[in-house]
Amino acid sequence: MLKPRTISWALFALFSVYLAGCGSDPCPVCPVCVISTPAPTPIPTPTPIPYVPPKPGTAFCTETTPLFDDIVFAAIDQAQQAHPEWFDSETVAGWTIALRPGSFMQFVIDKINAQPPHRADYGWFHPWALISVKNSNDFSEDYHLLTSFNAVRRFYGQTCRPATF
Repeated sequence: MLKPRTISWALFALFSVYLAGCGSDPCPVCPVCVISTPAPTPIPTPTPIPYVPPKPGTAFCTETTPLFDDIVFAAIDQAQQAHPEWFDSETVAGWTIALRPGSFMQFVIDKINAQPPHRADYGWFHPWALISVKNSNDFSEDYHLLTSFNAVRRFYGQTCRPATF
């Protein structure tokens, strides 16, 4: 028969061998396994510098050859094709009237904004009828899309330096 002291030493030896295995394998059959993984080094996020447009009337604006007219006019065509219910071409001869001018203007802006680096926004002078388009902060072009009676038009107005939005 084994003496209790021998059993204690045998159990102690077995337990010591058991614990010695911890550390060689990341997770053998240890009572508690802690695997430390170093935290990734955070990548600093650059702080964007917001563009502060010039105050109305301080940008130099003049008529030049427009650069974005193809993009703007294509967006007008897409609006008329996608939502014919927004337009009436029968009431006023020779004109297409925007029945939902706000939806039309927003559609055109969204279509232009979907083509980076181009950006469009409501114009600062006549926001209900004018949009401004840019591809940098160097300049923007103004396009008058609606007349006073909401007739759709394709009219380049001016180029402003720096961009007005």
